[in-house]
Amino acid sequence: MGTKSSQLRRRTATGNVARLALLGAMAAGALYAARDRRRIAFTGRTVLITGGSRGLGLELARLFAAEGANLVLIARDAEKLSQAARELESHGTRTFTYPCDITDSVQVRQAVAAYQVPSWNRMPNNFGHIFAGGYAAGYYSYKWAEVLSADAYAAFEENGVLDPGTGARFRREVLAAGGSRPALESFVAFRGRKPQIDALLRHNGMTANA
Repeated sequence: MGTKSSQLRRRTATGNVARLALLGAMAAGALYAARDRRRIAFTGRTVLITGGSRGLGLELARLFAAEGANLVLIARDAEKLSQAARELESHGTRTFTYPCDITDSVQVRQAVAAYQVPSWNRMPNNFGHIFAGGYAAGYYSYKWAEVLSADAYAAFEENGVLDPGTGARFRREVLAAGGSRPALESFVAFRGRKPQIDALLRHNGMTANA
């Protein structure tokens, strides 16, 4: 009886393993089919490959060429690039080459930039966008906020930065009031007058006694 039970258990286990193997094979097949459906078509597309004159880069170029892609090869050795291009073009692949050291930002820009920036360009120092569109009005609001901030802080400068009375008045008239009244009214209640630009000019070193 024991022997028969053992054999039955072994057959059952073997059957379960076989079913699991079959399910695994079916799942793998389904995954492969799904990946195959999502495969990207490179026909007519342009692929840029760095180090494309030899080794792994050239092997990738051959693979993409076989997929019908146009190729842009970049490498430091102009002669090897020409050899690679001749090989690929002999099989009908449209190939462009650019001798370039990708560790040199100037060479990279010359190779791939859609627009070549002139040597006299000083874009990092350009603030021309204030004169285009409606941004100038928005920038004015930034400066007005700086006027309010500097003038409010000037009250602390006048009375002492840690003066309790000035701090309590700021909390009561500005922070506690919040949006219950126009901001200008809160400022006047705190400062005792309308905003002035003197503090902002002084903070930016634009007065004689800064």
